Amino acid sequence: MNPFKTAAIAFSTYSVIPMPRFEWSGENMRYALCFLPLVGIVIGALLYAWSALCNALGFSRLLFAAVGVFLPIAVTGGIHMDGFCDVCDALASHKSKEQKLSILKDSHIGAFAAIKCCVYFILQLALLYECKADCLLVCIGFVLSRALSALLATLLPNARGSGMLADYTSGMNKAPAAAAMLIAAALCSAGMVFISPIGGVCCIVLCAAWCFIYKAQSSRQFGGVTGDTAGYFLQICEILVLVGTVIGNSAKGLT
Repeated sequence: MNPFKTAAIAFSTYSVIPMPRFEWSGENMRYALCFLPLVGIVIGALLYAWSALCNALGFSRLLFAAVGVFLPIAVTGGIHMDGFCDVCDALASHKSKEQKLSILKDSHIGAFAAIKCCVYFILQLALLYECKADCLLVCIGFVLSRALSALLATLLPNARGSGMLADYTSGMNKAPAAAAMLIAAALCSAGMVFISPIGGVCCIVLCAAWCFIYKAQSSRQFGGVTGDTAGYFLQICEILVLVGTVIGNSAKGLT
């Protein structure tokens, strides 16, 4: 495995950042999912830089939050939000597992996905508005959400046994891949707690609870995970990090 090519594959798949062109071999694709947190580092660094610029130039909290909502979409091209919308439509259908999986493959967006997408962005905007004073947890959260998403995609059964996510996970040695993602998640968690004990713990507890809920929901609703459900997990995880950060900031104000 060439780590540079593998990282380039991860960035080519999960971001719009231009990467060198080369042939995608099975060997280099095998562990591409393990490099997904690097995309989170880029998003987190951009948000932190934007926060510093806003503080230096006195930009409003609303402008900070609006650009903060835009940045992840700008970097990823909306690939994870696409999964979020597909899963929202599938869950709202209340149909069989097979029919829900078919809805996930449909390229059209339904009414339920459109509604929940709008609600998601409004909630994200409001939470980011409250986080301008201390957004480091949010920045780390972009890495944590991707480490956890990759971890669960590696460990949980695939609903279809085919598709992009299956291509990335079927050939990998899952033990070292899962260990790498656990280490990444642990480092993110430690950093969060170090920066803000209350906020960090809140973020970790919320994300850990969501991992168990997602595992049960994916099994019950779809019979496993897919690329779409992985994106759905990631988006909810990022909202939960925002919630934990706001709780932590509020707790600081009370002390």
